[in-house]
Amino acid sequence: MSAKLLGLTAALLVGAGTLSADDWPAFRGPAGNGISAEKSAPTTWAPDKNIKWKAPLAQPGNGSPIVSNGKVFITAQEDPEGKKRSLYCFDRKDGKQLWVKTIDYGKADRTHETNPHSPSTPAADGKKVVVWHGSAGLHCYDFEGKALWSKNLGEFDHMWGEGTSPVIHDGKVFLNSGPDKKRVFVGAYKLDTGDKIWEQEEPFKGNGDKNEDGQYMGSWCTPLVAKVDGKDQLICAMPTRLVAYAPEDGKLL
Repeated sequence: MSAKLLGLTAALLVGAGTLSADDWPAFRGPAGNGISAEKSAPTTWAPDKNIKWKAPLAQPGNGSPIVSNGKVFITAQEDPEGKKRSLYCFDRKDGKQLWVKTIDYGKADRTHETNPHSPSTPAADGKKVVVWHGSAGLHCYDFEGKALWSKNLGEFDHMWGEGTSPVIHDGKVFLNSGPDKKRVFVGAYKLDTGDKIWEQEEPFKGNGDKNEDGQYMGSWCTPLVAKVDGKDQLICAMPTRLVAYAPEDGKLL
């Protein structure tokens, strides 16, 4: 996918419906289920049909754009090797680039040729936006682009790269960190400060790329917050099992 095409894709997803008003603040939407309540969104488009605006990005990427409080956010890398990883902010109305914040990681991690180093989707709550750049860290900005906090969660190494996205819920940021050759974990962090609330390591056998039987392994699942019997659960598909955590303390449910 070319950078030009990627910019077009972002515009299609967030700018085509002139009557659309709902926000889409995270991966797979406000409820994490991929469903929109909009009734007037277009179902067909082409280079000259149902395009409101286009915005170029520096490199290709697999992350999705989000929409929150009049702004559009998307991750992108500034170089083919992903040594510099960015969060772009555009005006929802006309696609004007409002700001871009770049983390100079300085290293070239492994990844698959179809998965550039900007596969994660940001998450926002209307005031703050959180982005995960894999080995380049978890970062939070306000809607004017001011850096609020950054958190180094370690380096992640997998033959197919990373691809999970953060989730914001009840003042917390949840993230499935991985896959990796050494450590895979799900964590919760304070949205205001980035301080760790809890982390739960996921046991696995093998070298991270493959399990003991030589089969490919890894989890790129974005956690889902679901209400079960009146209580929230944080649910995530891991390499060998489906797990549910208590959002407040990480207890395995």
